[in-house]
Amino acid sequence: TEITTYLEKSINSELSGNIIDLCPVGALTSKPYSFKARSWELKKTQSVDIMDAMGSNIRVDSRGLEVVRILPSPNEEINEEWLSDKSRFCYDGLKYQRLDKAYVKKNGKLVEATITEAIDNIIDNIKTLEGNEIAGLSGKLSAIEDNFALKNFLDKIGCNNYESRLANQAINANDRVSYLFNTTISALEKADACLLIGVNPRLDAPLLNSRLRKAFIKNPQNIAVIGLNDNIKNDETQKIDLTYKYQDLGNDVAIISSIIKEEHHFSKILKNAKNPILIIGEDAITGVEGKQIMNLAKLIANKFNFIKEGWNGFNFLAKNTGLINGLELGFVNKGGIKEIVDNQEIKTIFLLGVDDDIDFNALKDKFIIYLGSHGDNGANVADIILPCPAYTEKEATFINFEGRAQISSLSTFPIGDAKAEWQFILEIAKKMSITLDFDDISQLRMLISNHKAIANLNNPTPESAISLNEEVNILDSQLKIIAQKYDFYLTNVIARASRILNRCSTFNDNK
Repeated sequence: TEITTYLEKSINSELSGNIIDLCPVGALTSKPYSFKARSWELKKTQSVDIMDAMGSNIRVDSRGLEVVRILPSPNEEINEEWLSDKSRFCYDGLKYQRLDKAYVKKNGKLVEATITEAIDNIIDNIKTLEGNEIAGLSGKLSAIEDNFALKNFLDKIGCNNYESRLANQAINANDRVSYLFNTTISALEKADACLLIGVNPRLDAPLLNSRLRKAFIKNPQNIAVIGLNDNIKNDETQKIDLTYKYQDLGNDVAIISSIIKEEHHFSKILKNAKNPILIIGEDAITGVEGKQIMNLAKLIANKFNFIKEGWNGFNFLAKNTGLINGLELGFVNKGGIKEIVDNQEIKTIFLLGVDDDIDFNALKDKFIIYLGSHGDNGANVADIILPCPAYTEKEATFINFEGRAQISSLSTFPIGDAKAEWQFILEIAKKMSITLDFDDISQLRMLISNHKAIANLNNPTPESAISLNEEVNILDSQLKIIAQKYDFYLTNVIARASRILNRCSTFNDNK
């Protein structure tokens, strides 16, 4: 007798690892974990996942200094008892390409250095600069505490060049409704009509996509997409598979205008729905027209009564927690990321775990200080590297896309000389005789506790109203929206370092 897959075909799913948990007798096992450890040898730590912006609850199993398994921890309001494959199998990336020592660039090459030497080099560089000549960027996996520390430091030296919207997303940090998933994850299944704009929920948040499937598997005519499939509207075989049927309305922004003017057939579905929702993605609002598209989406919400007592159907789906953390703290620059990267006045840039989304070639003439856990794109262009712990090696606050702040737990100790980013920033400030607003982690957390999400720890903090501060042009436009394709398994430094996920990527049909 042989246990095998149905009809000898592989499973094409971002949630396939959950089958391990479903097997009632343990015959279906995790191949990467097999023979790693006995259950009684493991230290089991409840924590939070940051592979996407959902904030799934997880259990990190470790033996000594090594994480050997990650399992879902039940939370009915977020991930129920499930976990995405990327979150479940990324753990071997925690031991490859790690930064455990400081590095300083000498004669064009990075050489190992002491922490003291690295910090002294940083101070020597920035003490001769004006505030407008320094900048800070925050990456996908950055925690609230680290964002706050860097922002506090830059403010103290007269610098307001900081940014977390690395893909040039047109989001106003003062408008929380525009960057949160306001319906909340648990309420999603109550929706009876849905419009997706420039978003692929199967890649951006697989567990959220499974909830959408539950809501619309019996009513496929009530869910529609704009900007998902590129020029293949009439070819059903080439459409992106969301695991459920949907109406493809095309890629033109003009379709949004026709829905608002009630000239489109989907307008009637939205109008008759009791609990309609709209989900707009990062790719829809990236670029010069992003602000206009965001306002058009808000007009739909206002027009068809998406917001009422006990219900807000307007949602933004972020791809990573770092973006939400940065927006919540106001870690944004008036001119956006392009103003910082292209600004010739800026001589030095702090990269807080920044390894994606920006043009690293544009930084070649700038002095780069990289704080992060892995040797990836950011470390490759750095002049100074400070080693920092991964998310399983520190207690830090992360906010998910519904505005729910959760604190991760330390499951294994940081390796080598690694310290939390905020600790390095505090040390730099003290050596420069700059007094920050905090002196330890308790003071830092006290300062950030006035932010809505953190004041309501472990609870979602959606907004209940939408405001349009300017007149919106709803004339027909030739502009198109398209959700960008990307490799689900290799979206951040930990995932790219994972040999398991690299093998998954090799067999991925949905790149």
